[in-house]
Amino acid sequence: MEIRNETVYTGRDRVHALYFTSFRLTRRLGLWNMVLTLLLALLGAGVLYCRATGIPPFASKPLMLPSLCLGCALIGVGAIFLFFTVLLLVEKKASVSASFVFCDDEIKAISVVNGIRSEIVVKYTDISKVYEFKRYFYVFYNSQQCFSVVKNGFSDEKDILSLREKLRATLGARLIRC
Repeated sequence: MEIRNETVYTGRDRVHALYFTSFRLTRRLGLWNMVLTLLLALLGAGVLYCRATGIPPFASKPLMLPSLCLGCALIGVGAIFLFFTVLLLVEKKASVSASFVFCDDEIKAISVVNGIRSEIVVKYTDISKVYEFKRYFYVFYNSQQCFSVVKNGFSDEKDILSLREKLRATLGARLIRC
């Protein structure tokens, strides 16, 4: 028996689809952008702190202006990285739709992002974990990629219950309800 889910992602769902799935950004890219942003901001704040408290070499007269500029520049570059990360996630022009077919032994996912179609087939044995939330199923099929399945995409509540039972039967403790 096949269970189908047809979803057109809009608003907050689009951000989930773009960020948490392989459709656009991997979790690793988003994580590294955030780490780089925090690192640059901390470096900039450290330089400014050293300058303000008189810790050498940033407190010496010849390095006053360059150290102030360096601190502000590092914070600014960190803010720019953060801005572009958020811009990529929200991307107002992105058109995202997905079709999921939950078969007996595999999941077929067809995604269309800005007119570019991709298809992925994942066997249940390759799934590492599934998290079920109020509005979503997150199906992780490796350490960096997952499907964001919106529950509104199912035709009725029985399909959600059937999918939950199928996942519980095939995955056991790897299905986590949150």
